Amino acid sequence: MGRFSEAEKELGRAQDLDPLSLEVMFNAGQLFYFRRQYDQAIAQFRKVLEIDPNYATARITMSDANFAKGEYAAAIQEESQYFITSGYPVVAVEFKQAYARSGYRGALQYRISRQSDPHTLEFYFPWQVALDYARLGYKEKAFLWLEKCYAERQGLGYLKIEPALESLHSDPRFADLVRRVGFPQ
Repeated sequence: MGRFSEAEKELGRAQDLDPLSLEVMFNAGQLFYFRRQYDQAIAQFRKVLEIDPNYATARITMSDANFAKGEYAAAIQEESQYFITSGYPVVAVEFKQAYARSGYRGALQYRISRQSDPHTLEFYFPWQVALDYARLGYKEKAFLWLEKCYAERQGLGYLKIEPALESLHSDPRFADLVRRVGFPQ
């Protein structure tokens, strides 16, 4: 919803109730990420990973924070570790190879190719495809995939606050999608 001050208060309360909760620590990292406080987000995700190195979602969100900062090698490393932790070491190698061959754009294109095929359900993730197209500057494709998310009712919970979609905010289609999803304008 973008109500970051309220979220911060609720997280503070959750931390008081359960200071060792990895979920609460992870959510604090997410709040930093959505506030575009990437260094703090990365530090928070590292705290989570110090306690549980296999907390895969901390790795993938830390990768997103690194991508947002332009620290692509760190992003690739964390995402590769995410694939390994999730049981896909071959994908980790292929992802790193795509980055080595074609840089940041190549890595995102590789990820799009892996996550845009609905026949590979373990990797099909239209939300990530939409984000990656937005990161690459392919506005029309980003909107196409956001519409897939809408049609399939998946992945739009962070629509208003996801940093990767910021370049789409000025487009009337974005405001329309926010309205159709049911978020206040």
